[in-house]
Amino acid sequence: MTRTKYQEAEIHPALVAALTSAKCSIQLAIGWISEPGILGLLQKKALAGIEVEIILFQDGDSQNTLFNGQTSSESVRLVRVGESLKEQLIDAKFGLIDGGEIVIEGDYRWRAGTAGAGREIILSSDAHTLATAYRQEFNYLFHHGEMASGASKPIFGLPDLIKRLEVMQTLFKMEDTDYLAFRLDGLREFSEDPDIAFIVDKIEEEEFASAYDEVTAFIENHRLALACINPPIDNLLHEIQQLERQISEVSQEVADTQKRMSAFSKLHGEKLGDLLEGILFETKIKAKRLAEADPGKQEIYEEAASDHEKYTSSQEAVRKNKTRALDAREQKELKRLYRKASMKCHPDRVVDELHDQAQAIFLELTEAYKNNDLEQLRAITEQLNNNRMADKSEVLTERKKLESTRKGLIDKLAEWNNQLEELLRQPNSKTINAIDDWDDYFNETRVLLEDQLFRLRTENKAAKIQQEKSERLRLTVSGKEAFSD
Repeated sequence: MTRTKYQEAEIHPALVAALTSAKCSIQLAIGWISEPGILGLLQKKALAGIEVEIILFQDGDSQNTLFNGQTSSESVRLVRVGESLKEQLIDAKFGLIDGGEIVIEGDYRWRAGTAGAGREIILSSDAHTLATAYRQEFNYLFHHGEMASGASKPIFGLPDLIKRLEVMQTLFKMEDTDYLAFRLDGLREFSEDPDIAFIVDKIEEEEFASAYDEVTAFIENHRLALACINPPIDNLLHEIQQLERQISEVSQEVADTQKRMSAFSKLHGEKLGDLLEGILFETKIKAKRLAEADPGKQEIYEEAASDHEKYTSSQEAVRKNKTRALDAREQKELKRLYRKASMKCHPDRVVDELHDQAQAIFLELTEAYKNNDLEQLRAITEQLNNNRMADKSEVLTERKKLESTRKGLIDKLAEWNNQLEELLRQPNSKTINAIDDWDDYFNETRVLLEDQLFRLRTENKAAKIQQEKSERLRLTVSGKEAFSD
């Protein structure tokens, strides 16, 4: 698929070029149109034998300017939709050139003087699934008035495909690549699309990074089409599901960051703690000596003594906190189970009546993850599999409740993102992220600290020897003076 975005003054020339390129048909579901240049071009193409079909709103906004005041013409087929479809189309305008050789998307208003109003269009080519989805939607809108009252909207394939890809996207993030193979049969149903065929190939070849990037791009490239095809309630439900996933993913990043910082701190104490304790102790001894010679430096000594005491206490706490070491396979399972379980019991995802129960399980889950307690994680995951908690998106049906839930989830997602950003801004987090190899870092730092400790000990020892000499000299002089007397 090739997609090109046009904004502001670029829009009108791009539209003219796309419409001019039509060889067979032009289909536009755009709600309204009043640009004289575009109107004239459409009429000209229609008179040249190009099939032109346009879907507009059933109001008078463009009635008097369309094709010299006509609501239709012999060469242009017009259909007007009522209020029931207006909301759906107002933010999801689209067009098809030659049945989808070129797909037009975007929020451009198709009115004179609106090209610079912060709008944009996207032109796509070689877009098999996108073109198919919009063709189905156009036919539904175009013939909506002929459908029996109360008839339901036909089921299109795009929403099902996107749901499958979103599940696979989650599996990629959970690093649960073993389960991806079981999802391929469902994906092969759509492999007429070269992009889907590419994803299937990459998964079969176990090139998971490339497959994940392509899945993510495919979902994003079809986001506008999905919003257009799905009814408003379905769109809200889909958005809520996406927010629920994003909250789980960001909270996972928070947990991973905290775990990484904790692991680094523990290793830092194990590798360098003895040297740092020694340096702080020698610094305290030096500060005490200087304070005895100069009372004005007493505050410096007290600060050095406090630093030594605090670090010694923190090291003692770290030594008492025994975190089990896991091998690479166990670490992978730990991370996979945590991601899987956190999506099932995240307190910001589940229905309100289960919030407190989910909160307790989630805290227990996070603690087990932090402490590398694989057995406890397995037990929690099994418990959640046997006693499933319903997500908000599964039980809500009323639009107002859905909109309220969406707003609440957006706020929660912002809170999690803020928490993650605050963690990443911390100096120790920045230090950790800048280190490529922890072993090299600790080995190099240990050499530097050993040198620093050696110099401090040498300085304090020399000062002590000098102090003892001075004291002996003082006592000698004092004894001589006493003998003279």
